[in-house]
Amino acid sequence: MTRNYFNKVKEVLHFYYLVPINTARFMLIRNLFSYVLLVLWLLLSIPNVYATEKTSTIDGVISTIGSDTLSRLVSQWTEALQQNHPGIRLELHSGGSSTAATALISGTTIMAPMSRRMSDQEQRLFARQHGYPVTEIPIAEDRIMVFVHPDNSLTELSLAELDAIFSSTRLRGYPNPITHWHQLPSTYDWSNRAIEVYSRSVTSGTYGDFRELALAGGDFINRLIELPGSLAVVRGVASSKNAIGFASFAYLDSQIKPLAISLTSEESSVAVTDQESEYPLSRILYLYLNHPPNTELPPHYAYWLAFVLSEQGKAILLSSGLTPL
Repeated sequence: MTRNYFNKVKEVLHFYYLVPINTARFMLIRNLFSYVLLVLWLLLSIPNVYATEKTSTIDGVISTIGSDTLSRLVSQWTEALQQNHPGIRLELHSGGSSTAATALISGTTIMAPMSRRMSDQEQRLFARQHGYPVTEIPIAEDRIMVFVHPDNSLTELSLAELDAIFSSTRLRGYPNPITHWHQLPSTYDWSNRAIEVYSRSVTSGTYGDFRELALAGGDFINRLIELPGSLAVVRGVASSKNAIGFASFAYLDSQIKPLAISLTSEESSVAVTDQESEYPLSRILYLYLNHPPNTELPPHYAYWLAFVLSEQGKAILLSSGLTPL
C-alpha cells in the first residue's frame, strides 16, 4: 500500500517537472519535494542499512563525477561505510562541478556531487535528455574561506576590497584595483609587494559561487593563477608570502591564515570559523542523482546514500567544519 502510494506521488512529481515553470518559488518547492521523496524512499526501503552486519552481501562500485570540494567528503563517507561493507568500492572523478552537470545530462554517471546548484538550464537539458527530472539533494552548508600566508599581517577584508583584488570589473564600487599589499592599511609595511591571486579553475563550482558572492557576478582579473583543486590552492598560498586564495572551509589548514569578511567597510567582519554569525560567503553543497521514476537505485548506491543521510554521515560533515542540512 505504502509503495503504491509513493509511486503515485512520484508520477505527479514527474509530471510537474515536464511542465514549464515560471516562478522561482515553485522551483524551490519542487526541488524540496523531490528531496523529501528521496529521503522517504530510503527510509521505507532500506532502514538502518548502515548498521547492517559486516557479512552483508552488499557490494559494488560507487562512481561519482564532479566536485573537487566534495571529493574528500565522498572518500570519507565511503571509507566509513566500508568498515561494515568492505565490498563497496569508490571510483572518484573530481574534475569540478561543471563536469558533474555534463556527466548527468549525458548519462555517464548515476551520482554527481556539486559545490554549486545545478542551473535551471542544466536541469532543463537533463529533463529533455532523459524525460524525467534530476534528483537534487542539499547536503550541507559550506563557507568559502579567503586566506593568505600566515606571515601576512592582514586579518580581514570587506567584500569591496575582495572584489578589487580578484575582479577586473569592481562591481562592488571600490575606486581602484588592489594589486599590491601596501594598498591595504594593515599590510602597509609590506613595501611594494605585488599580490599573487590564486583561484580554482573555471570548471569549479567554487569558482562560480565566489564570482557571484564576492565579485557580484563580475569578471576575474586576467592575471589570476587558476589551479585544478582546493588542495592545490591551499598549498600554493602556503608556499608564497605574497599570495591570497579561496577554497571550501573543509580545506582549512594550519599552513594558511583565513581572513574575516565583512559586507561593507563600516560593518563588523565575520570569521569563517564563527558558526554563530552570518558569513557573507556561505553556499550549499549538493548531491545529484540520475534516478528514473518508479525504479530503485542499485542497492550499493542506496546503502551509500542512506549512510550519508544518517547521523554517522552528518558527523563526518561536522568534523569537516560543514553544517549538515
